[in-house]
This record gives sequence, C-alpha cells and structure tokens, in this order.
Amino acid sequence: MNQLIGRRGSVAKHIRAFGVDSDARERESVLLVEGEIVLAEAIEAGAEVVEVVVRDGHASSLVDSLLATGVLVHYASADVVDWISTTATPQPVVAVVRLGRRRLPDAAPTGLLVLGIELQDPGNIGTTIRSAAAFGASGFVLSAASADPYAPKAVRASAGALFRLPVFANCDIDRMFSTLSSRGPIVAAVARGGVQPEDIDFSGAVSLAIGNEARGLSEAFISRCSQRVTIPMAARTESLNAGVAAAVLCAEAARQRRQRSTS
Repeated sequence: MNQLIGRRGSVAKHIRAFGVDSDARERESVLLVEGEIVLAEAIEAGAEVVEVVVRDGHASSLVDSLLATGVLVHYASADVVDWISTTATPQPVVAVVRLGRRRLPDAAPTGLLVLGIELQDPGNIGTTIRSAAAFGASGFVLSAASADPYAPKAVRASAGALFRLPVFANCDIDRMFSTLSSRGPIVAAVARGGVQPEDIDFSGAVSLAIGNEARGLSEAFISRCSQRVTIPMAARTESLNAGVAAAVLCAEAARQRRQRSTS
C-alpha cells in the first residue's frame, strides 16, 4: 500500500506552487506538466523530471519507468491530485519538470524566428509555440511584459512543443531589435496595410512579430520593422487570434522553404 501525501503537507503545497506561482517556477527553473502525453514529450526531448505525483491506484508504465531511473514519485488521493492540478478535468499524473530558461544570445538562431510581443494569454503563447514548431521555425522569442510561457495553460497549449523549440522569454525589445535586425528582416504582422504573405520572402533568416491580442503591435514597434504583412480576410472580419495568425504565417513560411528546396 502506497503512503499518500496530504493537502496540508509540504510536498503537495510545494508542487502546487509551480502551477500557480510564476516566481516559484522561475526560481527553480521548473514547470508543472499535467498528463502523461505531455510528460512523455518532455522526457523524449531530454527534459529532467524532478518529481511526480500519481493518483493512488492509477497504473502507468511511464511512471514505472521513471521510478526505475530514480525519479521521486509521490502518491496522492484523487482530491489531492485535483487540488494540485490546474485543469477542470485533472490528469492522474502531474510532474515537476526542470527546463532551463534561455536568454536571447548575441548570435540568434538562423531561419524563421517567431516573436511574441506583449502577449497576455498563456494559451495563445502555447499555441504560437506549437505552430512555430510544427512549421519548422528555429525559435520563439517572447518580449517582456508578456504572460509566462511556462504557465500550465501555455504548456498544455503547446502540446509538448515547448520542450522541442528553443524559447527565449522576457526579452527586452531594444535588445531584440539590436540582435535580430542584423540577421535579417523583422516583419510586423498587422491587421491591415501590409503586403500579402506570399509577397514576403520568408525563406531566409526572418523574424516574424505577432502583437498583443487586444492592441496588436504598437506603431512605435511597427516603425522599427523592415516590412509589414497582412493576412487577407473576408469582409467584416476585423482580425485573427494571435495564435491563428502565427499559424497561417508560419505555414506560408514553410511553403516557401519547401518550394525553395525543390527548385
């Protein structure tokens, strides 16, 4: 019979903090992973699993394999797992995973970089990371004054892509421009007034900027960019969700790279 951790105990409180407190995540360079599918993605990507909480009675070959490698595994009743979890329908396995924080280097990665500028919805951040990874981007750069890309909602929305794609968070915008403008054009995604996506050359070292969900990119930011791009939309459609816009433009970038490689 497994010894169960309780809600009032220090272990459960410590693990729960990583789901609700961004400072706690930052201090220990960890995040909370909920569910075995995303946990398996993290392990495959080489992330370090620090400890795991399992609902008592839940059988898991993944947890068995972690136990065999010496990972600390706690067992808890369903109500304690529910209390630790951040979702409406909690998963039976919750893990603390260590993922080092990256800072934008002086020499940024080549290829397409997606920039998130003051994005406030962790779900949009996760979706954008997922789209960037799916369409072959080299990394995701998130400005300061954005939501936490390591929040549980962002982790879930990324569907594991957070562990595969380099993410550079909390970047100063001036440093972003000084680092990225020398590697290639910075393209601002705008609701109107830009050229169509196929008229932008996305095949080289391009940085694509996606703006705040409510306000978009500021005029001051746009004025520093090399080009502007607008996704054509049907009449009466004001704008696209930030994550959707990123997906459309990343897909166009991938199409151009494929076309270039076969020509």
